[in-house]
Amino acid sequence: MRLATRTLHEQFLIVSDPPHDHLDVRLAAPCIGLTPAQVRLKTDYPVPEIWVADRSRIRIAATAQTLRLAGHKLAVVRGSELLLPPQTVVESFSFRPPGLVVRVKDGSDVEIPYDAPITGVLCKTICPTGEAGAPGGSGFARTIEPLALVSDTDRGGGQDTPAVSGTPDDAGHACNSTFLDLYVPTS
Repeated sequence: MRLATRTLHEQFLIVSDPPHDHLDVRLAAPCIGLTPAQVRLKTDYPVPEIWVADRSRIRIAATAQTLRLAGHKLAVVRGSELLLPPQTVVESFSFRPPGLVVRVKDGSDVEIPYDAPITGVLCKTICPTGEAGAPGGSGFARTIEPLALVSDTDRGGGQDTPAVSGTPDDAGHACNSTFLDLYVPTS
């Protein structure tokens, strides 16, 4: 019974796999719920992204077939295959001979070799008023910005660098702060 319940609630995803072949944007547009011009822009985006999510394996298979006929390269995956582990907050980091060393909230150090495959997303919070650093409201948004990492060791300080800064808004979210999400294959 549990297996059947899990299958009923499983999301199936169509994930783009650029670059795409010669496209029939008019055929693809209804599948994604966009205009042909919007489909052209979306297919020019060079990074894989989720285009369609549905609980029906039959609808996903039909949509994927139409998108393939329209010239798109894609993959169909179960949503459960993309689950991320829980977030671990980094208190500080430093660059040392073995690699990037991060101190996590529980006080332990995690060494990440320099040649390890890491995905990093640099984010800057925007307070609800739309201005970075402006207090008020209860939510916040992230914007992605260019990445440049410099440690105190690189500047000659030899100390770990705080990873998070900023002033909290009414809900406790840091306003006007920049932070980095790292996705690292480690235990």
